[in-house]
Amino acid sequence: MKLMNCELIWIILSALLCCGQLGSSGIELGSDGRFSGIRVSIDSGVPVNRTALGKLKTAFQLASELLAVATKPVMNGRKSYAFGSVKFLLPDSWSSAGLPSRFGISGRQDELAHFRVHNAQDGSQEPWTPQPLGCGKPGLFTLLPWPAVTALDEETLSRVILREFSRLRWGAFAEFNGHAGPHGYVSGNRLHPVRCSAALSGIFAHNETYGRCKIDRETLTLEPNCRFFLYPDQPTAEASLMYTVYIGAVRHFCASVGQSGLAHNPDAPNPHYRHCPAGASVRDVLAGHEDFRFGPEITDPDTKINFTEVTPIIDRRLVVVMDVSRSMRGQPLDKMKQSMQNLLSQQLADDVQCALISYSTSVHILAPLRQLNSSEARQAHWGLVRSLTASGVTATGDAMAAALELLGCNLTQPSRSNTGQVLLITDGEENHQLRYSLSDIVRIAAQTSVTVDTVAFGRLADTRLARLSATTGGTAHFSRFLGPVNDMVESLGQVAGRMADSPDAWVNLISSQLRSSRNATPAALSFTVDSSVSGAGLQAFVIGAVRPARVLLHLAPVGDALDAAVEEDLQGDVQLGSGLLRLKGRIRPGRWKLYVSVLPTASQSEAATSLYHSVLISGQPAASDWPPVRLTGFLSQLEARLDSSSRHSVHAYLHRGSADGFVRPAELWASVESDDGTVANFQLFDHGAGADVSPNDGIYSAYLPLHRMSGPPQDYSVRLRSLSPVDRVASAGKFTVTAVDSVDLARLPPTRVTDFGCTVNATSGRLRMRWTSVGDQLDSGAASRYLIRASANRSLLELDFASADDVGAAAQLPSVPSGQPMTLEVAAADELPSYPSVTFYLAVRANNSAGVLSQLSNVAAVQLTMPDNLAEIGVDVGGESSTSSTESSTTSSSESSTASSTESSTTSSTESSTTSSTESSTTSSSESSTASTTESSTKSSSESSTTSSSESSTTSSSESSTTSSSESSTASTTESSTTSSSESSTASTPKSHTTSSSESSTTSSSESSTASTPKSHTTSSSESSTTSSSESSTTSSSESSTTSSTESSTTTGLDSSKHSQSWCHTW
Repeated sequence: MKLMNCELIWIILSALLCCGQLGSSGIELGSDGRFSGIRVSIDSGVPVNRTALGKLKTAFQLASELLAVATKPVMNGRKSYAFGSVKFLLPDSWSSAGLPSRFGISGRQDELAHFRVHNAQDGSQEPWTPQPLGCGKPGLFTLLPWPAVTALDEETLSRVILREFSRLRWGAFAEFNGHAGPHGYVSGNRLHPVRCSAALSGIFAHNETYGRCKIDRETLTLEPNCRFFLYPDQPTAEASLMYTVYIGAVRHFCASVGQSGLAHNPDAPNPHYRHCPAGASVRDVLAGHEDFRFGPEITDPDTKINFTEVTPIIDRRLVVVMDVSRSMRGQPLDKMKQSMQNLLSQQLADDVQCALISYSTSVHILAPLRQLNSSEARQAHWGLVRSLTASGVTATGDAMAAALELLGCNLTQPSRSNTGQVLLITDGEENHQLRYSLSDIVRIAAQTSVTVDTVAFGRLADTRLARLSATTGGTAHFSRFLGPVNDMVESLGQVAGRMADSPDAWVNLISSQLRSSRNATPAALSFTVDSSVSGAGLQAFVIGAVRPARVLLHLAPVGDALDAAVEEDLQGDVQLGSGLLRLKGRIRPGRWKLYVSVLPTASQSEAATSLYHSVLISGQPAASDWPPVRLTGFLSQLEARLDSSSRHSVHAYLHRGSADGFVRPAELWASVESDDGTVANFQLFDHGAGADVSPNDGIYSAYLPLHRMSGPPQDYSVRLRSLSPVDRVASAGKFTVTAVDSVDLARLPPTRVTDFGCTVNATSGRLRMRWTSVGDQLDSGAASRYLIRASANRSLLELDFASADDVGAAAQLPSVPSGQPMTLEVAAADELPSYPSVTFYLAVRANNSAGVLSQLSNVAAVQLTMPDNLAEIGVDVGGESSTSSTESSTTSSSESSTASSTESSTTSSTESSTTSSTESSTTSSSESSTASTTESSTKSSSESSTTSSSESSTTSSSESSTTSSSESSTASTTESSTTSSSESSTASTPKSHTTSSSESSTTSSSESSTASTPKSHTTSSSESSTTSSSESSTTSSSESSTTSSTESSTTTGLDSSKHSQSWCHTW
């Protein structure tokens, strides 16, 4: 689809406002209201299954139709969107299945796909969209586990796709919690499930035994395995798609106002509440996105998707465009040459085709595209670069036009089929034009699939470089004009890494400056060679010696100069003062040292000997079938005006492959450098506080130290380094400060606390508050003090925090650096004497050295007395459970009228069911699951659990519930369990959303284990188990699990086939 000018402007602005290479990059919303360019990759480890692929296509088609329905109310019916085109990138292993074509891509397939179908290394079946930038900002990518694709029905899978697309594109957050919970909260002296809509009915139950949950009588917290199960047959239920995908009637996002079933629940402590503005609904978040603010007003889009299947081929064509204008004379030109020497001699893989262009007043094609598959080819290219001289003015647009034409682009009719990569290095503003300006090139390149990486050399480089990279999915880098060569060498190495498959590209381990003495004493640099890069070689690129330095590389502390299996190859360039030491052969993992010694010749004076050296150590992957650990980073924004409202962050992660191979724990650091030198060094964290959105997800984050960037507007380079568990270096890119309000910037507040919580001891009446400390300015330094206040009215606490009751003990807390766990324990009677008998609310704000307060934290609901609705929602007080031993489990008649064994799905004395255990084994985590209403089900399984139809037992309520003889609560029990294979009887009841796929309720074959299960409200007339309507499972329609006594008077066991695939994000 040809893009209109207004759409191009929109794409460019969006790319600059949020880092261009993130998850939704390449997805375009056209003037017809349809999203095109969606890419779905199938990992090479996924077995060929055309049937499942067809199912996935059907699910995307259904998701497109649902998208049109769900988005229409966002802007009050004025806008409705759908999917337009979806391209499936299939591996070579699927070629025998009749793939129609091969398709060139710029960069690695695993980095370009928006949806990535894979077999998880850890067996996880949870779809996952990392969202490191927070609410309203795009995610990185979406992982779809292959077992989920094959196990889910098309409709449920379509809702999963739409939910994850909402995270990926619009930055919506989930309205359910994961393993860590919480799964319930108190309000109005009642315990409520964490859900978005009270219109959804269900019941609390233990997610392994399916018995009644317990609440601790002292801490008033639910037991860890307690989950809230939704009843499945709720054809008129209304709720948010960000809460559940397992109820067919759910087809919209929650709203701030409107129908009661879709009204946002602002009290539920879920990820949406923690990360999005207070009171904002999911629709509010979507309405603030550029798609809805500036997108086309289409009310009835065509929902039909155009599907294509291709086998992607990485377009390994690179055109390097080098500025050799007058301003590059001297050290800048040498720095570019030194970096190019490293790129051409060892960073680019053998199968890369490279072309060279130099430009100043005119443009010169130094070398056409030529494969670098021999040392002669590399030396030929290097010779052309080495001989460059600087003169003339700067015609950047014309040079880029020549580069695009070398890649086959028709500049008058650019096409998405145009691929390849361009690397542009320049130090100045464009000041000359023959045919095309740089602005023309930005417009043209945005309509192709060519990736453009740029290196801005010094503070005077053209500001449009970042725009060019952002719109093409590339990275904008900054290199100091007269500083050490390390930053440019790292940037070019990162470009080379994108040109190769993960197992083929060299990996930069460490980049540093060394100082050697004049007496020839060697300088030493220590580093670690980990197993993922202990492959066929190790390289040390050293710059700064008068002649090629005598370089020794050996393992420490053994002291061997070289491994017996390696061979030394030393190349140098006396003119540039550079040396490249390459060790060939198998490299042992472990601790290594690089020794640099400068031995001046007789003709060289000691004073002329360079004592400072730039060093880059690179390793080669250990195995072609297992990718190395890499360090990847990005910025939340590429350019900005700085003031006290500014929030700009850097994020990084170690990964092995692209799917789920995040490496953690890790120690990652970032440095910010201007043309004048290093501005700041700081650590990144994965603790879920400050700039880090989700704890323990493998993505490490920190805010940029803006108070140290208050000088004149300029470019900054953000460099990354991993210190543990591996040595790695990388570039997060360039950050441009367009303007600075230095007076206002001095009032940067501490960052907002997002993980404030409070536990109680009802016996002693003590409160224990906990949160993660924040900085003095954002997450730099330490906040001076914390203010904690309480109110019985949540709204008043949020709107008028200053007038709420003060928890005075908070003033005694010490000032600690950002990122540390904080706790405060107080006696409620001392601090809040009027509150213990009711639900009350607590929140915290941080105060810094300038007296500036942070935003209000999330609000914690607290009470010191037992909630009064436990019987309604299936919860017992700890120590008084109605569930007996595993041999005989009973259920309160007020909660469920019939209990079936967790080992079988038998519901009647005349019925027996054999249930497939493989269905429940695919269950993964999520906050709420649905309970089946089918009375009995017969499924084939090698792990079936069969119950004798002649055996039954009558459960009596441990809470003295009375039933008539015609309303007896009858449950079938298991006297003997029959299982096959290595597993025993497997529960046919559903797992809750927080149950992992490997979990299943099993018992020894020698046991007769019976447990009560939460019941749905649909019954069969053939069943004899009945309860009186007054004792049916009934809860408040406004606050808890809502059921009607007219829904059923008899119930059946839960059917795991309705829950066998349930997931949630790992929060």
